[in-house]
Amino acid sequence: MPITVTPNTTNVTISVGGTTTTSVSTGSTSAVTLTTAGSTGPQGPAGPTGPTGPTGPAGAAGATGAAGATGPQGATGAQGPAGNDGADGAAGAAGATGPAGPTGPQGTTGAQGPAGNDGADGTDGATGPQGPAGATGPQGATGAAGPTGPTGAAGATGPQGPAGPADISSFDTDDLSEGSTNQYHTSARARAALSATGTGLSYNSSTGQISSLSTSIVTLNTGISTNNVPKFGAGVVDTDFLKVSGTTVVGRSASEVLADIGAQAVLTSPVTSPSMTGVSSGSITGVIKCTQAQYDAISPNANTLYVIV
Repeated sequence: MPITVTPNTTNVTISVGGTTTTSVSTGSTSAVTLTTAGSTGPQGPAGPTGPTGPTGPAGAAGATGAAGATGPQGATGAQGPAGNDGADGAAGAAGATGPAGPTGPQGTTGAQGPAGNDGADGTDGATGPQGPAGATGPQGATGAAGPTGPTGAAGATGPQGPAGPADISSFDTDDLSEGSTNQYHTSARARAALSATGTGLSYNSSTGQISSLSTSIVTLNTGISTNNVPKFGAGVVDTDFLKVSGTTVVGRSASEVLADIGAQAVLTSPVTSPSMTGVSSGSITGVIKCTQAQYDAISPNANTLYVIV
């Protein structure tokens, strides 16, 4: 097999049998010496079998084979059930009428049939002459009221009345503009309407705060005169009677009140003026003031002194 070496500027192309097999870079245009390979050695042993490759795609289906020969006829199967009756055929044409037969003997008379319907009424006869008028009969009872007549046509619509007040339950003052006289409350308007006059007083209309710069102390007098403050003495307790002693209010018990007015809780000595019959020391447990009519209307208690006034 001839080997052709074709040098060029930088490469040498080796062709074997007209087929380019390799290129060698020479870097120059000088000649290149090649040594051809020796004869082919004996074939080496077979290498191990490689792993099985993946299964290829299925081939296309083959053409359908020719039909086989017809087999022998099988035995006749059992008879199937009878089918439904077919529809009736059309009626045939009527036959010709035969000749009339001889008349039979007269039959017996049948029972009488039911009476026939009444005939139509005859026409009315002519109206006779008018008879004399009879006497007027008594007034008959008032007949029942006749049916209500049909409703008359509706009258023309009257003029539109003034509009009534609107339902404002779903509105608030945000939906209603204020008037020029009755205006809505605002903090600024309320503060602007206030002022402070007097010694040591100042007012801030921005905050609404009133301040006092005065250090004077107001003194209220105690006593029992007009505009005085009452002053309670020591020992006043709940349920006490009160007594003014000079300019002080003091507390008095029930026994002290009796002593103050010279009264007795229980009569311990006879009443001598006016004279009273049957009253003795220790027998009176109560005193009642009443009128004569009041006294006469009750059942007096024997241990009660009744003072008639």
